Amino acid sequence: MNRISTAHRIYFFAVCSFGLFVGGMGYFAPELISWAVPLTLPPLHARTVASLYLAGGTMMLLAGFAQEAKQVRLSTVVATIWTGSLGIVTLFYLDQFDTGLRSTWFWFFAYSVYPAAGLFFILRARKGTNSGERSPLPALSRFLLGGVGVFALAVSLQLLFMPGYMVTIWPWKLSLMLAQIYGGPLLGLAAITLLMTAADKDECFISAVGITMFPLLALAASLMHPNLFTPLGLSSLVWFGCLVISSLAGGFVLTGIMARKENSRKG
Repeated sequence: MNRISTAHRIYFFAVCSFGLFVGGMGYFAPELISWAVPLTLPPLHARTVASLYLAGGTMMLLAGFAQEAKQVRLSTVVATIWTGSLGIVTLFYLDQFDTGLRSTWFWFFAYSVYPAAGLFFILRARKGTNSGERSPLPALSRFLLGGVGVFALAVSLQLLFMPGYMVTIWPWKLSLMLAQIYGGPLLGLAAITLLMTAADKDECFISAVGITMFPLLALAASLMHPNLFTPLGLSSLVWFGCLVISSLAGGFVLTGIMARKENSRKG
């Protein structure tokens, strides 16, 4: 069994601590999120960002306590894409960050060091990869993941590269910077959702938790602010519909993985 190195665990716990701090602050005390990140966000924005961070932070926490290296392969990928894309986005908006804030300097540190460290662990893992037989998820699970992943990938790429268009169709008022900040984490979740379609089932549990948590938390956050959505508006219907479908798809995949793990223990 190829076990996780101590350095890799430290990496996961470092990313986890930042993710859960930002996520907890933004979701449960959105008016205080500026303590955690150098951004001023209205409550719905704060809770949506926090939904991403809570999902990502939980994945990193589970990865930190995992035993086998293959169990955290996808977690390393999502952390690297997530933090790397946000680091790149930051470079385009440097004039909007207050360098007098400690949170600004930690933001710069996190989104430069975390992706570099993640890339290091990905490259190191490739050298020791065992190309044995894989036992993929069932066909229906892979179909659902593929559908959700392709849609999430399309949305994330448009948020990152076509923010001007996306702010015109988003269900609530959105700035160009925030559109791209949404796009980074969503790109990471889209990537692992698609990677799960070809991954071994033992690699998918942690990722399944993350891709189920985000839409559930974002759905709950949206329901806390119904006055910000246009009733029966197309963008609002698409937003809520996508969150419900993604939650159900993720929940189906996650419960299937958990059921198979339980059956294997009994067997």
